[in-house]
Amino acid sequence: MLGTDRLDQVDNGTRTGTDLVPMLPTLAWVHKMPLPRPDPSFVTQLIANAEQLPQTRPLRRASSEDAQMAYGSKRPLQSVSARTRQVA
Repeated sequence: MLGTDRLDQVDNGTRTGTDLVPMLPTLAWVHKMPLPRPDPSFVTQLIANAEQLPQTRPLRRASSEDAQMAYGSKRPLQSVSARTRQVA
């Protein structure tokens, strides 16, 4: 049995090598997509929870009167069928 460092003998007396030769490139560069950056509001919430800071939502919450004034004029539109008619 031949080892990897020995040579094979051919019938005509010439010696040939038995080294393995790669036929394909062994290294292929793969371009990776950059990872998405984390949501800053989520990171801020994590920091606030870690430092046990008080919640700020009640400080920013508007009163119901403010909400009615801001959104009161925005009434839903009538249905389309009330404004259209069928044309033959």
